[in-house]
Amino acid sequence: MRYLMKWLFHIPPGVGGEVEIVQLHGTVSLEDDSVCESLQWGINSVKRGDACYLIYQYPVEVFGVFMALRLYLLARFVRSASALYSPWISLVGSLNGLDAMRPFFHFKAIFKLHPLNVLLPLTLLNTMITAAIVRVLERPVQAAFDNYWKAIWFTIVTLLFARMRAARKLRLEKPTIELSIEDQVAEMEATVLAEVERLEAQKVDILERIQTKAEQLADLKEILEMKKRAS
Repeated sequence: MRYLMKWLFHIPPGVGGEVEIVQLHGTVSLEDDSVCESLQWGINSVKRGDACYLIYQYPVEVFGVFMALRLYLLARFVRSASALYSPWISLVGSLNGLDAMRPFFHFKAIFKLHPLNVLLPLTLLNTMITAAIVRVLERPVQAAFDNYWKAIWFTIVTLLFARMRAARKLRLEKPTIELSIEDQVAEMEATVLAEVERLEAQKVDILERIQTKAEQLADLKEILEMKKRAS
């Protein structure tokens, strides 16, 4: 795991040093202008000019977190490893007016066919990468993040708390509409009929496109035969 983190977050060799970041935190004491009055108990600030600041020293290595953007290659890997990555699927996609070779198409298709096979690995990867980034950024100022597994625990708790707050807010803002059994059945029936009509219309459209493509192929074949005879 340690070597994986080094691979993900690094900067060019020979680049080193520290970056100083200051944060306004408190004011100078009215009784003694050489003493800082901190806004929070237990935090020591440094006087600079007429104000007091918190001083953070970050190593240059923290800027290596931008290397995590290379994970976009994961989408291409998923496309290349997908069973849908074939000329036949590309032909079917072209008949339907879409590019079936895009990574997003393969991700969407796999998610629809096997949602857990996509959701669980992505959740695990998202948690691990987020914890790694938080550890790299917060370790210089928070000793608790020295332990990678503790950083993962903090990340999981934070994500769960954020999801719970969002779910609670949605539940409070969403209006509740009570429907009778008959209304629910009628609504479901209308939804199913609308979906069937949409599929039928889509089927007719696909058949028309296939017929058009077949006519184009026939014309092309005829042209090629004429050129062959002429030669």
